[in-house]
Amino acid sequence: MRVLQMNGQPTAQNTRECGADGDLPGFRNRANDAHVQDLARVWNIDPMRIPHYTAPTHLMQMMRYVEDGSIRSLYVSGTNPAVSLPELGRVRDILTQERLFLVVQDIVLSETAQLADVVLPAATWGEKTGTFTNVDRTVHLSEKAVDPPGRARPDLDIFVRSTTTTGTPRAATGRVTARAVPRTS
Repeated sequence: MRVLQMNGQPTAQNTRECGADGDLPGFRNRANDAHVQDLARVWNIDPMRIPHYTAPTHLMQMMRYVEDGSIRSLYVSGTNPAVSLPELGRVRDILTQERLFLVVQDIVLSETAQLADVVLPAATWGEKTGTFTNVDRTVHLSEKAVDPPGRARPDLDIFVRSTTTTGTPRAATGRVTARAVPRTS
């Protein structure tokens, strides 16, 4: 017997694989010190820089923090919370607060992007090289077919550029590098 995980949105499996859902990349467990140590080794950083001692903050809790002013900037990438979250009226009020600085990275001018202070145009699947995972967990390479239009850029390029322009500390080498993070067994 084989169990296939069905996800509600097309990129949900990829999100889990890269660690963007609150877990660590490569299906690592943040409560497992060996996993944290291994990831720190791959990234060439001190393990204490990897948040792993408490559970991740749920998105709706983050919205409450924005609402009360504890969070004053949000970076939204590849999702559209102005139409996809529960309590839409409240979420839209939160996203339009004057004190919130909202940055949206997306391939279209979504409802959330229309509320943003800054919109970073992202390249879509045919405009960048990347991978996607089928429901049977087969990973496929998708090679760039055409250049992105205008000022659109691949997601990784945007993320790396944002870290170099905002003063985010880099690896000990002083260079920003991207490495594949192997899956743990």
